Amino acid sequence: MPLCGACGAAFPLVCPEPFCSRYRGMDLPELKLLPGDGYRRHRWVDKQNAMADSEARFRDAEERRDAIAAYWGLCTWLDHNIGQILAALKASGLEADVIYGSDHGDNAGAVSGAFMLRSGCWKYIEYMGFAPELVDLAADPEEVEGCAANRPDVVAQLGARRRKHLDPGAVDARAFADQDALIARFGGREKALQLGARGATPPPGPEG
Repeated sequence: MPLCGACGAAFPLVCPEPFCSRYRGMDLPELKLLPGDGYRRHRWVDKQNAMADSEARFRDAEERRDAIAAYWGLCTWLDHNIGQILAALKASGLEADVIYGSDHGDNAGAVSGAFMLRSGCWKYIEYMGFAPELVDLAADPEEVEGCAANRPDVVAQLGARRRKHLDPGAVDARAFADQDALIARFGGREKALQLGARGATPPPGPEG
């Protein structure tokens, strides 16, 4: 199957045809909220991004466009494959509700825990060890301007609601403990760092 894609930044994006080229010829929209254009990201996001700053590694705007086209193509390819599975289930008389779930692990070794709660027009994000974020999605649908400093009442209300569902400190501590245990199973930090690119899960060896 012919392939196309972009080496991009932290890892390659390789997409089979015809899914990639359909987006390469499109007039793709310009990216928004880039620090290079003066946008100030939340400190948690900046620290997380520093682990593998993909944007800074693109050779030029053309390579970034190729990466976006390949990413969109991969999303379409996944939709196509899911469609084939659903069609096969229907044809075999096994049609049923299907739930697809995935976790590619990009946030493993995440800065700290981050928890989001959506209520009406409000999107509230609590970061362990950092100031929370609050966005009014009705007034700011592209989430450009945070309003946590101006609406401490909403921050307090949504924070209290979120704490009814989980203890963020406990969840954060358990996540880091689980990651420490996983690193130990790989033979320690230095050995684990040699297992593939930082933005991807190491592929299985010939025995796996």
